[in-house]
Formats: sequence, C-alpha cells, structure tokens
Amino acid sequence: MLYTAPQEAVVGFLQSLFTADGTASQSDNGTNYIRLTSKSLHLLKGVQILLLNLGMKSKIYNRSRKERVCFTYTTVTGAQKEYKSDGKLFELHIGKESISQFINEIGFLFDKQEKNIMKLK
Repeated sequence: MLYTAPQEAVVGFLQSLFTADGTASQSDNGTNYIRLTSKSLHLLKGVQILLLNLGMKSKIYNRSRKERVCFTYTTVTGAQKEYKSDGKLFELHIGKESISQFINEIGFLFDKQEKNIMKLK
C-alpha cells in the first residue's frame, strides 16, 4: 500500500504517473498548471491523498462528455468497426501554491515536460 510506503517510493510512483499521463504548462492567460488526467476517479482520489501527505494541494474536476464515436475503420476481413469513447474523463490539478513544491520534490522522469516546466519556474 502506497499510503504507508517510504516517501521515496511514493515520489517514484508519482513521477512515473505524471510522466506518463501528466501535463505541465502555462495557459494563454499566463496561468501555470500541472494536471493529471485519467478515466479513473478512484485513481485520482488516491493520488490526491498522496500529494496531500506530501503537503501539496490539488483539486479534481469532472471533464466527462457524452459517449461518442472517435473513428471508424475497416478490418483486414472487410468488416466496418467503430472505436467509441465512453466519455469518462477526470483531471487532477495541482494547486498554484503547490506547483513549485511539485517541481522540486516530484517532477517528471524525463525531459518530456522540460520546456514547459522551465516556464513554470
């Protein structure tokens, strides 16, 4: 259970998760943000607790939409198929007062967000 794991293990887990599915950027109006998106509200609530245990505030938003067909394709046998999205989507936003702490204590594993993080510092 990560709630009782050593801090290094928690940080490693969060680094991996945010590197895979997170975003760090600055919006057009100059607002800095770090976000993690997922179809799993349960996962994001767990991440929120881990961040709070490290002293970082966050908020979860429901960004779900209606179910829709994303694209259609033809299989090798000639059958028509549709790829559908159930529309479920949630975003965890790191609070602006916690962005610097996140960058300094967790960050991203690779240079994936390097340009964006440099803007936030």
